Amino acid sequence: MQTDRNDGMLETRLVRVHGRVQGIGYREACVHHAQGLGVTGWVRNRMDESVEAMLQGSPEQLADMCA
Repeated sequence: MQTDRNDGMLETRLVRVHGRVQGIGYREACVHHAQGLGVTGWVRNRMDESVEAMLQGSPEQLADMCA
């Protein structure tokens, strides 16, 4: 089992981003930001042109990621 900054508490969030995403680097930038924070998961484009991400980390890591 993983431990992190919050006494081992892990959260998982499914996030959808709607709106204009410029260029093709949004998903890659999301991955790099998540790696820098120690967040795991995945990110993908949806058919409705939104972006969906499954994120897992401590509550603080996820708050930073979603800010």
